[in-house]
Amino acid sequence: MIILGLFIGQTAKSQIVFGSGESDKITGMVEDQNRVSIPYATVLLVNPADSTVVQHTQSGEQGWFQIEKYGATNKWLQVHALGYYTETMTLTAPLKPVYVFKMREDPKEIAAVRIEARRRGMKISGDTVKYNIKAYLTGNERSLGDLLAQLPGLKVSESGRVTAQGKPVEKILFNGRDLFGTNVTMATQHVSADVADSVSVIHGYSEYDLRKGFESSDKTVIDVAVKPSMWNKLTGEVEVGYGYKHVYTGRAMAMYIGKKHMFAGVAATNRNTGNPSFSGADFLGLQGGMDNMQNLPSNTLLWQLASPPRDSYRLRTAFGSLYYTYNKPDTMKVNAGLLVAEGKVGTRSSTDYHVLHGLDSGQTLSTQDSRLSYYRGVFGMLGISYTPNRYQLWRYAIASTLSREQDDHLAGDLLVSRVLQSAELTTNSPFYLQQDLMGNIKLGKHLLEAKFTHSYLKEQPAYGLKSDSLILPLVAPMAGGLHRVDHLSTTQDHQLKGSLSAKFRLLESQFLEVGLRSSTALRRFTSEFSSPDGVIADRTIPNIGRLTSSNDADLLRTTTTLLLAWRKTKGFVRFSLEGDANLLAYRYSQIVHTEPLNAQPYLTFGGSLDFNFTQQNRLSLSAGLRRQETQLDWVLAGYVPMSYRMLRYRDFSRSFTHITLEPYARIGGRLSDEEGKWSLYGSVDYSRDEDFSQSGLRWGLLTLYAPYTTTQGHSGRASLRGNYQVGAFWNLSGWASLSARKGEAVYGGAFSQHRQGGVDLSASVRSSYSTPFNVGISGQWARTGFGIAESPLWFSESWNCEARLIYKRNPIRATLTFGYEQPESLLNARANWVADAEFTYTFWKGMSVILVGRRLLNLDESQWREVDFGALYQTERVYSRIPGYVMVKLRWEFGKPSSERRAVVIMR
Repeated sequence: MIILGLFIGQTAKSQIVFGSGESDKITGMVEDQNRVSIPYATVLLVNPADSTVVQHTQSGEQGWFQIEKYGATNKWLQVHALGYYTETMTLTAPLKPVYVFKMREDPKEIAAVRIEARRRGMKISGDTVKYNIKAYLTGNERSLGDLLAQLPGLKVSESGRVTAQGKPVEKILFNGRDLFGTNVTMATQHVSADVADSVSVIHGYSEYDLRKGFESSDKTVIDVAVKPSMWNKLTGEVEVGYGYKHVYTGRAMAMYIGKKHMFAGVAATNRNTGNPSFSGADFLGLQGGMDNMQNLPSNTLLWQLASPPRDSYRLRTAFGSLYYTYNKPDTMKVNAGLLVAEGKVGTRSSTDYHVLHGLDSGQTLSTQDSRLSYYRGVFGMLGISYTPNRYQLWRYAIASTLSREQDDHLAGDLLVSRVLQSAELTTNSPFYLQQDLMGNIKLGKHLLEAKFTHSYLKEQPAYGLKSDSLILPLVAPMAGGLHRVDHLSTTQDHQLKGSLSAKFRLLESQFLEVGLRSSTALRRFTSEFSSPDGVIADRTIPNIGRLTSSNDADLLRTTTTLLLAWRKTKGFVRFSLEGDANLLAYRYSQIVHTEPLNAQPYLTFGGSLDFNFTQQNRLSLSAGLRRQETQLDWVLAGYVPMSYRMLRYRDFSRSFTHITLEPYARIGGRLSDEEGKWSLYGSVDYSRDEDFSQSGLRWGLLTLYAPYTTTQGHSGRASLRGNYQVGAFWNLSGWASLSARKGEAVYGGAFSQHRQGGVDLSASVRSSYSTPFNVGISGQWARTGFGIAESPLWFSESWNCEARLIYKRNPIRATLTFGYEQPESLLNARANWVADAEFTYTFWKGMSVILVGRRLLNLDESQWREVDFGALYQTERVYSRIPGYVMVKLRWEFGKPSSERRAVVIMR
């Protein structure tokens, strides 16, 4: 106790100078077992005869110390540091030039230190939680996402998305500046952890002052305080790799972050790694900073790049993109992006269709598919926000994509002991354009808002089919033992939306909103079947009608809405009450027939109530009556191939526009303690839906769908997500979900009840020790049941578990993952063992060599099975997946501090 009471003294000089002559001081270094320096450790020179302290000092910021000799021989040199065992050396003549103390961690003391440091490291003030990041770092953080994952209450997904106290983080700011917009993943994955001096989580964020009090105050952002030395730096990385069976990958990324500008460029390519070179993070990156995210159709280039088919056994993609942000606070923000990409995807699968009900109930149909797809295209976007003064805000955004696609499809269908061989070739060149314009003007305490959106999509797919036994329900000629059918269609969609609203401030944080919205959609469609071998004859099918080889249609639809709402956006109790008066007008026309303009009025309403007990504890209630109407893409004419075995028939003799009003209700809430040690988020949802259903019939292997009537259904879901910090180093998280649905299905003209439900459970645990080794364990289990008519429920199950061992000690980083996957199946499906490994060695100035092994137990072939239930079929599908690989990669990181200087010890 006498010794520990004397630790406050002069601090050793931060720099040690070694001279050629004998020094009158003892020089030493204090570091841990990982050779990471320990600053501010207490160094004592002790007389062992009576345990008195002769001299004392502290280690400097780099761990070095100097202490006066004063007859040092035969005395003890002791080092004390919180969280470590005391280390002692006996000084004997001759004295060493440098004494190095390698401190061993004391698990009990270091846990207590970490817990206390974390309590001091987080400060809550109103809607802001500020973290002193030095209290949480382990020294192994490389990216900003690694850093945020260590902070209590924050969770970072593998894709780079962030949640804070259960709420999604919409933006990451740097010194209050919005440089990445909504592209959170680019900031978490590509910005170095070294830029951060401190981190703040801000709830109730509003980017523009004139909109405060007029919009939901539930937005959550993160503001990173940047070290002054980290501005205006060019950083990035280049990575190339090659491996077993000609697997390769290459990626280059460069980023510049200034106080007003941010530039980023990415180029990547790979072959058969199982992951597309263009990821979801890259997709967001091209649209970052735009408050109105572009709602691109699912068949456009970007979606195909980021989401290749699950049954891919061959995948080659390449792309290059540029992204730029200019942000002048309180005046202007500009975002621009450009992408050029191409890809090739091969898929292969076999499927069994078990007919659930109807005349063919109990039959099993089998098919085999092989497909090869090519695509290439370009995408561009531009967004501008301008605030000339504190009373005005103007925004404009434009995005467009143009691509060329080709799909080769071979199919073998087993029908009554005979295999039908068919080949398809489809080409398409879709073009999409979307523009948004918005303006806000503040008049005293009130706000005037206007918004306009225009979108245009054009597709012209050319479809050719060759088959030895035609299964299309049309009479086509045969030549050379084959039926040949061509189908050419053109679809053009124009949509124009506009809204004008006035928000009148009544009380503090309360306002009345009155608005007028209008939406106009025009679809033009042509469809024609033909054959190079002759004329395709029309055919009449019982209960369906006459099928014609050519069709065309125009649809004009306009919806006008009058909105009235009363909202309160701040305070302990927040609420929203709103109602809509709607008028739908539509007209359908063909060359031979035009319907008169029809109109249909209806009302909708909804409301929500939020109780904000604290920033961490909330309860939310919502209920209402919402509109559900027939999708516009249903409005086509005649039979149209939606896929090889499915045609949809449009019968315009009946009303094709159907509107239903669906009641819904939801209750949700979240709880957490002020220190972020634990958190819970739960919700319960219910809705009743009424849908304009289609009747399903089979024609051999072909499924025919025709509009029939409305069906009703009830759906419910309950979910709970939790997170718990155990001590200073362990984090537990879990998620549970229970869902159920009861509805109707139509086969021919007969109604049947169907029931469906499911349970999903997942859990994970991870450690965050400052030692080299850490672990992560996760597991998931799902069970789905389905029943139709009076039949018993069918069940399918799937589950997986995974354990990961992580080693980080400069200059080595390694991970070993081992797991087990049981695919979803009603039958005994082959399970998959998972074995992944990665080893990284940094040898010089950001240069690293990486050994990667993925799916090491499936290097030659990998198959997967899944089960799906529908109104007509229970489908069991076995498909090929990209096999595993072994690869050697070389990575160069430039513009970032070396990893040896990133280590941080616990704050004392």
